[in-house]
Amino acid sequence: MKTILFILVILNIGIYAWATQATPKAGFRLPEAQMGHNLEQMELVEEKPGSASAQDGCLRIGPFSTQQTLGSGKQLLVNRGYGLTQQKTTAREQHRYQVVVGPFRSEIARDGIQFKLDGEGVSFEPILRGDDYYLYLRAFATESQARSLISELEPLSLPLNLEPQVRTLGPFYWLEVQDVVTPERRSDLEQLNWGDTLAVLTPIVCPS
Repeated sequence: MKTILFILVILNIGIYAWATQATPKAGFRLPEAQMGHNLEQMELVEEKPGSASAQDGCLRIGPFSTQQTLGSGKQLLVNRGYGLTQQKTTAREQHRYQVVVGPFRSEIARDGIQFKLDGEGVSFEPILRGDDYYLYLRAFATESQARSLISELEPLSLPLNLEPQVRTLGPFYWLEVQDVVTPERRSDLEQLNWGDTLAVLTPIVCPS
């Protein structure tokens, strides 16, 4: 019995020595990326940011001063495949700003101002409106020009007045291209002779 117990003890000691002296296995490592694959390109299609191209706009062409030039412009568009055009009409007005001196209730009062203007070398034209006398000095295309003359004459202490005037000359006509116009096609349209010196191409928002 003692012999069997002794043999078991010897076996346990041998097993323990073998277990403690065994070389441990190397730690687990992640596999390296295989050659020949671009990791930056391995993305889902949904993850790639899309680059939406800017939408090309529509065009307004004009103004055309007559029905004849309007018709010629419309034909140019039809010849180039632009069938969806819309015609618009706006009032054509001429704005003027005239500077006058007055009113004067009598010719004597007016003549005194005329003498003062002559002394300053300012040209004028006498006008009569009903029972009132005026001295017409000059008309300008812009309000700022008219006010500049008034400022120059302020030292003379004259009853100066600025009178805006609007004159209707007739309608203006416009063509609006409802199709989307690419930059290349717009460049082609800009080279055309629209038959009216006022006609230009203006980008507009396409109708929804």
